[in-house]
Amino acid sequence: MLLKNCKVLLSNKKGFELEDVDIRIQDARIEEIAPTLEPLSGERVENINDNLVIPGLINAHTHAPMIIFRGYADDMPFEEWLFGKILPAEMELTDEIVYWSTLLACVEMIKTGTTSFVDMYSNTDAMAEAVERIGMRGFITKGLTDADGGGNERLEKNISLLRKWNDSDRIKIGFGPHSPYTCSPDYLKEIVSKVREEDSFLTIHLFESAKERETVKETFGVEETRMLDESGIYDVPCIAAHCVYVNDEDMLALARENVSVVHDPSSNMKLANGIAPVVEMQSKGINVCFGTDGAASNNSLNLWNELRMTALVHKVITRDPTVMSAPQVLKMATENGAKALGMADSLGRIGKDMLADLVVLDLNAISFHPPNDIVSD
Repeated sequence: MLLKNCKVLLSNKKGFELEDVDIRIQDARIEEIAPTLEPLSGERVENINDNLVIPGLINAHTHAPMIIFRGYADDMPFEEWLFGKILPAEMELTDEIVYWSTLLACVEMIKTGTTSFVDMYSNTDAMAEAVERIGMRGFITKGLTDADGGGNERLEKNISLLRKWNDSDRIKIGFGPHSPYTCSPDYLKEIVSKVREEDSFLTIHLFESAKERETVKETFGVEETRMLDESGIYDVPCIAAHCVYVNDEDMLALARENVSVVHDPSSNMKLANGIAPVVEMQSKGINVCFGTDGAASNNSLNLWNELRMTALVHKVITRDPTVMSAPQVLKMATENGAKALGMADSLGRIGKDMLADLVVLDLNAISFHPPNDIVSD
């Protein structure tokens, strides 16, 4: 495929620069970028008409099938929302419901510029089937807990799923320990061991609510920070969602090379859990990217909402209008997300040999006028 007449955002150390180019794609990768490229024999040509081409956005934390619960449990405390409404409702889900719900969620993400996402849920084989059909890039994990004695069975199903989808170009299966308050210390260690054995990754909810540390201490008799460190989760590829209530010791651990934090501002605000100290995290070298969380706790899978929210709310929190610039926030949704996926060398930027996960934005839209600063717009 040849994309003609593109305005492209090319990444540099200062942010982005806008260039007018053509893009040649071969075998799902960018083969050539130049001001003018002539079509090859038999090549499909798409005229982009001077619209903007950017890397596909990366949603690093969601629960796609939860789109079926959009608006189901609004305006209630986190614990009541999760344990009183969502978990009981999820017990009624079937493979068929999860399959069609995942397709619906993928459509919403595609239409709002997301091409890759990280997910944790149940009925994960049905999810993978949906992602394979629709053409997105999915990093799918099975939610793991041992709170009801079914932890070993879930873990074995997770491993079977991983081996089934090993050969997929667009689907990668990881491990999804739900949280420190639903996974015992020994179970977390077992999951980490399997992550190492399978050369995989894990994603987990961390420090999401104000009561979490207290719950972990009461349930397992150990401090959460110590429990996480001793489990080894920071020593394997780890995508940590939320991280609202982190202390200095936690941030030191999260600053490791293979750990990424996912900022989910809309979900954290809807459930009144607070806002993660992202500015401080980034100053300590932590890789921070974006997630919407599930539509049950956000009402939307539109990642642009999270970008805008982040660019504004942290200026208020820090009383500093210079933090969270538009280029910085856009890189969090692209380059930082690619790093979280372990794909920084092939995703998140536009360049030769990069995967052609591209999004076209209509520059004729009213929101881009006047075009003083396209990234800010």
